[in-house]
Amino acid sequence: MSRSEGTSGDFARDAEKWLAAHAPGFEDPNPRLTGFPGRSVDEQGAVVAAARAWEACKAAHGWAGLSVPTAWSGQGASAYDAEVFRELESRYRLDYETFAIAKMMVTPTLLAWGTEEQKNEYLRRILDGRDVWCQLFSEPGVGSDLAALTTRAVRTGSGWTISGQKVWTSGANFADRGYLLARTSVDKPKHDGLTAFVIDMAAPGVTVRPIRQIPGGYGFCEVFLDDVVLEEDSVVGAIDDGWKVAITTLMNERLSLSAANVPWPALLDLLSEGAVEPLDRVRAARIYADYRAVAQIHHEEVLALQGGAAQPGPEGSILKVIIGRLQTDVGRLACDVLAGRGESSDRWSESFLGSFGTRIGGGTDEILKNVIADRVLRLPKEPRIQKNSTSSNRIAT
Repeated sequence: MSRSEGTSGDFARDAEKWLAAHAPGFEDPNPRLTGFPGRSVDEQGAVVAAARAWEACKAAHGWAGLSVPTAWSGQGASAYDAEVFRELESRYRLDYETFAIAKMMVTPTLLAWGTEEQKNEYLRRILDGRDVWCQLFSEPGVGSDLAALTTRAVRTGSGWTISGQKVWTSGANFADRGYLLARTSVDKPKHDGLTAFVIDMAAPGVTVRPIRQIPGGYGFCEVFLDDVVLEEDSVVGAIDDGWKVAITTLMNERLSLSAANVPWPALLDLLSEGAVEPLDRVRAARIYADYRAVAQIHHEEVLALQGGAAQPGPEGSILKVIIGRLQTDVGRLACDVLAGRGESSDRWSESFLGSFGTRIGGGTDEILKNVIADRVLRLPKEPRIQKNSTSSNRIAT
């Protein structure tokens, strides 16, 4: 039977039983506490291979793409059941980063904007672990102003030629396909001249260079696009309408974060292993309060989708800000507690340093606070500087 035919209670029990029987065989023998670990390229390659095998196992047993319609190799279950499974799955020491972009960002974007041919071609390859994706959005010099990107897509006969550079691209060195945002019109307002594309990361003209991060790993990359040729059917959504496509992605990116991204259970284990100063106990209590708040906010977002919301709302920005700060606070407290015991831990140092990747990727804390002020709290907009045609500055509101 399809996953959509059972009750939520039956679903959870079936999921727990299946995971208990299969997930342990795919667990990481050296799990990390951050999504930006200090693994070498070879170590990361082994993790990616294991992640592909786990996704293939889920697909073979009918547990992949739970909320994806059956027409595209999914299970047709509810968004709520999909989140139930994700929470149960997070209890195992599995890799959740390799397919995060493909499953949590690209899949809902293709479901909303892709053609029938694109859904048939790409979704099944995501769900069975064949295709890892990366997101080619950020650029040098652009910062958090995504709409100001300069990578160009120029029409050449029946296709497009792409030229430009992307940076801070997570997992590009292991990705099979990329989800690219490029400028197709230069004479329109910056939000109106963008188009979304699918790109083969092995195509001629694509060069990927890993960037070493503070913890020592190579999770980020810079990507150079030198006259990369794409076919017309690589366009996702309408031409020059890529900003709407990107918003769908960004809203789902923030929904992909949950309490499972905060290593509170590991911190609790550490605290129970020895002496803890009274002030550190207070810090831990505050962390736990925010950790529970994250779980509740995420639960309400999932219920909103279950109730018919078209896509996650701007409230996801609240989750992103809190989770990034919590990751930093957890790592800092763990290191302080260990220092008080005369000890140290590379694992916890890596967790603390890696937390800043979360606070930058997908929108910095500062940008997301502006989103919260504007779209959640509906506060008055701040004045901003505009340049007129004579290059003199004036204040705009």
